[in-house]
Amino acid sequence: MACGCALCGGYISQVAGAFGVEHTTLLGALPKELGMLTGRMIEPGEIARAVLLLSSPTMSSVIGSTWAVDAGSTKVA
Repeated sequence: MACGCALCGGYISQVAGAFGVEHTTLLGALPKELGMLTGRMIEPGEIARAVLLLSSPTMSSVIGSTWAVDAGSTKVA
């Protein structure tokens, strides 16, 4: 199982600093700016639950697929 992260806290803080805003302000604006379907950032627990689900015997037939657990920031064309 491979897991990735597109935005980490350190990067967000650096970008916020470059624009002279607090990182919480930037995090609050990102979902709207990115057009995220849920309108919010994903919580760490949501990723953990996806990992638990995919690693469970119930999902043993899921092979070679990609799941985007990203609060709707990945768009499908």
